[in-house]
Amino acid sequence: MRAAAFFLLVHAPCGYTYLLRDMSCAGALITAAQCSHRKACARASAAVSAAVPRPAAAIASHAADAMRNGCAHVEPKFLSGEELESARADMLSVLGQATAGDEFESIQTDLLNPEFRRSLPSPLPFAGLLERLDELRPALAQSTGRSLLAGGGLHLMRYPISSGFMRHVDEDPEMCEPVRNSISFLLYLTPQDWSADNGGALCVYEGGEDTPPRQIMPVSGTLVIYDSSLEHSVLPTQRPRHLVSGRFRQMDEDWQVRWGAQSSPSVPE
Repeated sequence: MRAAAFFLLVHAPCGYTYLLRDMSCAGALITAAQCSHRKACARASAAVSAAVPRPAAAIASHAADAMRNGCAHVEPKFLSGEELESARADMLSVLGQATAGDEFESIQTDLLNPEFRRSLPSPLPFAGLLERLDELRPALAQSTGRSLLAGGGLHLMRYPISSGFMRHVDEDPEMCEPVRNSISFLLYLTPQDWSADNGGALCVYEGGEDTPPRQIMPVSGTLVIYDSSLEHSVLPTQRPRHLVSGRFRQMDEDWQVRWGAQSSPSVPE
């Protein structure tokens, strides 16, 4: 499997937001916001029911409890209704026009960076999702006691049929970087009728070596939050599988203090 080349979000003279494969590849320009607007107009005539989402503070509290126990938190219907449909339309538009073939794709963006977003015109792709994530980051910082930095990493991902991903972590404690991934999240933008027969489950290794992994189905609109050091993998999918993958980050010195306290064995009194 290969990862796609780095993509940049740029502002085109016509006033739409584009994704550009590289600065010399004018043919790769796409109108993600324009396509999103057309699909939104088509959706306006259909009744889309939306679940009332839990407040960010409540989600963060449950996620913090799960991470303290070495587990992932699953938040069903983090996005629903028109917000979910809009995010799915933006995803399909971006990946459908900015990539070629049926290979694994992971497009890195700077969309979690507020300063970068302020430089972009409206309508902003993934606007509803980004607003929710902006509320979630400080709530997670408060609930976990972690000094999470503004911004973070955000990837738009597509798994083609028969693809999966090996067991891995998003932050290796053995590595040394000035900025470290601290809390990871996945938001699934799969079709509404996704079933267990479609595969593509996320496996999280929450127990010891002899404990089977917990399997989480990629149900549309579901958010999964976990510590970036938690091992996880993806089982082969039988349908194209789309998701947003992100990380909230810490400076290395803050990360090291937390990791040292977390990994140190308790001393009996």
